[in-house]
Amino acid sequence: MGWKKENWTAQDYTELLQYLRESSESKFQQFQQRLIPDTAILGIRTPKLRSFAKEIAKGNVPGFLQVAQRDWHEERLLQGLVIGYWNVPFSERLEYLTSYLPLIDNWAICDMVCNTLTCFQKDAPEGFHYLLDLLQQDNPWIIRFVLIMFLSHYLQDDYIDKVLEASASVTNDHYYVRMGNAWLLSVAFVKYRDKTVNLLKSSRLDDWT
Repeated sequence: MGWKKENWTAQDYTELLQYLRESSESKFQQFQQRLIPDTAILGIRTPKLRSFAKEIAKGNVPGFLQVAQRDWHEERLLQGLVIGYWNVPFSERLEYLTSYLPLIDNWAICDMVCNTLTCFQKDAPEGFHYLLDLLQQDNPWIIRFVLIMFLSHYLQDDYIDKVLEASASVTNDHYYVRMGNAWLLSVAFVKYRDKTVNLLKSSRLDDWT
């Protein structure tokens, strides 16, 4: 069944969800459940989910997002992937991304969506300002989203100083925020050793990081 649709109905989405269930694997579900406890998981491998997302993104994305549900891990992840693959002006994508971000509730969704948003590389300046604004929020998953976006798309000459400055400004002590910041700095250290060492020596970071 094709998932590139010009119009999405509730029945269409019910059929998609059934197809997702049929694409699940029990052993993979058990594996994922250990990694992301306390989350309702179907157990669908990433290549399959990306394939669904790419096909949906060729059709009426706003229509899909309007009927999409959020009960399962894969449902929430799928929406983020669709937004990432959607061929749409950057400003419009940001509007839908802003509405989507509160659905991120674990590191797996966060990191996979960040990896998919390669469009930020093309519109780097606008995207960076957007991310800096998000960094002011209290939601720890949105803060981690920003940090992993920096890691994925902004560890480059034009942005490294600003990225390190933003990293040093993070005060949220949520475990996955700290882990995201530590991961960002570890990769920055490999690419920009001297600049990262200077930040580490400045004592501006919390002791945990």
